[in-house]
Amino acid sequence: MVSDNPKQAVDVAVLVSPGIGHTIPLFEFSKRLSVDHGLEVCFLVITTNEPSPAQDSLLRPEAGAVIPPNLHVVDLPPTDLSTIPEDTTLGDRISLLVKRSLESVRVVLLEPTSRPKALVIDIFCSEALEFGQELSIPVYTFFTTCAALLTFSLYLPTLDHEVEGEFTDMPGPIRVPGCRSYRPEDLLDPVKNRKIEEYRWILLHFSRLPRAAGILLNTWEDLEPVSLAALKENPFFLQIPAPPVYTIGPVIKQAEGSEMLTPSNAESLTWLDRQPPESVLFITFGSGGTLTIEQLTELAWGLELSQQRFVWVVRAPTDNVRHVDFEGKFAPFLRHDVYGRFGHGELPWAEKVLIAFAMVTLVPVRLTVCATMLAFYYLVCRVCTLFQAPNRDFAEQEDYAHMNGWRRTVIVNLGKFLSRIFLFVLGFYRINEITVQPHSTGNSRDENEGRELRETRGRPGAIISNHVSYIDIVYHMSSSFPSFVAKKSVAKLPIVGHISKCLGCIYVKRESKSFEYKLRGISEGTTTNGDFLLPFKTGAFLSRAPVVPVILRYPWERFSLAWESISGGRHALFLLCQFVNRMEVTRLPVYYPSTEEMSDPKLYAYNLRRLMADEGNLKLSDVGLPEKRAYLSALLGNSTLSSDFPWKDD
Repeated sequence: MVSDNPKQAVDVAVLVSPGIGHTIPLFEFSKRLSVDHGLEVCFLVITTNEPSPAQDSLLRPEAGAVIPPNLHVVDLPPTDLSTIPEDTTLGDRISLLVKRSLESVRVVLLEPTSRPKALVIDIFCSEALEFGQELSIPVYTFFTTCAALLTFSLYLPTLDHEVEGEFTDMPGPIRVPGCRSYRPEDLLDPVKNRKIEEYRWILLHFSRLPRAAGILLNTWEDLEPVSLAALKENPFFLQIPAPPVYTIGPVIKQAEGSEMLTPSNAESLTWLDRQPPESVLFITFGSGGTLTIEQLTELAWGLELSQQRFVWVVRAPTDNVRHVDFEGKFAPFLRHDVYGRFGHGELPWAEKVLIAFAMVTLVPVRLTVCATMLAFYYLVCRVCTLFQAPNRDFAEQEDYAHMNGWRRTVIVNLGKFLSRIFLFVLGFYRINEITVQPHSTGNSRDENEGRELRETRGRPGAIISNHVSYIDIVYHMSSSFPSFVAKKSVAKLPIVGHISKCLGCIYVKRESKSFEYKLRGISEGTTTNGDFLLPFKTGAFLSRAPVVPVILRYPWERFSLAWESISGGRHALFLLCQFVNRMEVTRLPVYYPSTEEMSDPKLYAYNLRRLMADEGNLKLSDVGLPEKRAYLSALLGNSTLSSDFPWKDD
């Protein structure tokens, strides 16, 4: 629907992505083109069926907006949001909305009355660059943020090509040519996790920047001389080649009508005029940033103690740690039981009485029995390893996995038996196990094909399971007694360290000759609340061996066994206080990779993950350990990463 159809030929069309944070600077830029330069401007707005009062007040005359006569606001047909999952991140949602609106953009641009001589697009509208060739017009990218981020954006495709793994695991700072260095932990949130869909969108948009006829940058020379000089002079940016960069900032919303200078604003400006040049800090977290009361207080104290002059744009604090994207982005780590986040929820009196009773009666018995079993198994492992030298194929690996005969039989069978008793003592009196037949899944094959695959591709090499709690490991030990992956420090722990060596624990991600016998490992990663399935590490699929998919669930009424945002000690205490705990296990048929999957481990991991999500009614999420750290840090009310919380190294 066109809300203001231009009567004259359009000079410039401006396409903005959804979101008031980008709409304001692009609309103000459009105003300058129309008022200061007398150009006919067509401002294209991607709309949805969701109301936006803030956007209406900016673009709609009936809502009080002041729009020049030669600036024409054009509403594109609303985009359907119903097919976009609710847990989609804000960045993904914006990119999808733009992609689905491109055909409507094409229709408007091809109309004789609105066919422009040039097109300006928002950074998230990079797919609209194709219209430049189609219409034979130049297309410019409007970059709403600073020059420092632009240099990183142009460098990201190279960084993505050169670095394997996560950027946050890099040992040193990230050095952008000719610019300042960045600590990996200071990168944009979507860039911290290369497995998520939002990172792929960011990389796509940034990699298209060199295709623009020019970049309009919302900054000015005196503010960022180093970054702007690098864009113009550094050999890296010259060989990309980076398009011409035009500094047009600051482009900010101008006060109009009722927004004209208020007494408080006038007072701030008068105070600023009295301060020495370059002596005032300006602090703002943007339209999507929120702080808790505790964070707000800490920042205020820090500014006060710094004794620096500052102007701080303060938004209303939020105690429930929410912003427009928070709940959706960190949904896999949200705790929903009555014990609340961190296990500090306000419990009903009945629950408090049960916990008090369990602390006196149940917990001492469980602790005594579990400690006795652990000590007994440790002594058995010691006996079985008498006169046995550990295998040391690599400096990082020391184990007794090469043991065989009666020693291996005792360790395995006794370990499985004690693991099941351990679960029983913790309240898992009955475990509901379901085995899905091959014909019931999307990986079905006839009996002859399955036999042929077993003969040609061998037996399963790994158990692929979702990860909800440390109890997962105990269950897998009781059922199939696989090896598992752990940090080297586990081997040095008292009692547990020696047991892990007898289990054949893999301390490093490399092959070892000590695993010449059949190896069954658990692909274990970051814990969730049990409703989501996170991406699998591709390394678990490099061997191209068949795998056994296993889905674990812990039905709960009051206490969730998920180990996501609660400390290990507190979680263990509440677990011991539960009179009955429940577990459901779904075993899917052995998954034999296809020829295509064997040649592409990423495809193998992706297809298996989709299958497990469908069969286990799990939601897919692309977040990982960096997002979990950010979530727990936000709940803590600061950026301190305490080791008391379950931030596991994937």
